Amino acid sequence: MPLVPFLLAGIENKPSMFQVDQIHPTVQAQPLLLNNGLAKFETLAGRKHVAMKACGVRSRLTNAEHGQDSDL
Repeated sequence: MPLVPFLLAGIENKPSMFQVDQIHPTVQAQPLLLNNGLAKFETLAGRKHVAMKACGVRSRLTNAEHGQDSDL
């Protein structure tokens, strides 16, 4: 299973990006955390979509775009 890169990359040495407990990131750090994981997620989601399409299975998003309901 692929792993998400280091989530705290870019803020790990910036105390101002952490709450008083120095464990939990601040609200200002959230966009950076999102960017750290999003690229990997998009890659994985894209692969899943391509694999599903190749097998003739449509995702919920695809079905919603076509005005259809589905549990897939």
